Amino acid sequence: MQKAVPLFKEELTDIFFTFVQNDRELMKAYLGTVAATGNLQSVNSHIAQQLAKEFSLTNTEEIDNMPISHLIQSYSKLQ
Repeated sequence: MQKAVPLFKEELTDIFFTFVQNDRELMKAYLGTVAATGNLQSVNSHIAQQLAKEFSLTNTEEIDNMPISHLIQSYSKLQ
């Protein structure tokens, strides 16, 4: 667990978006939000910021350009 938790935190954004894309209702709400705002990047950025805030994490400024989730093209790792 001591080795896994830091890695989990780093990839929390990707894990979250993967969770959303695999849940029909969450995906519907996500797509509705993107459609309502008309700005995918803004929605994704806001979600990532809220995740960091919710779990009291900070952005490491290290970018992962190969996320598992199809909803994002990259994400900043958290700690």
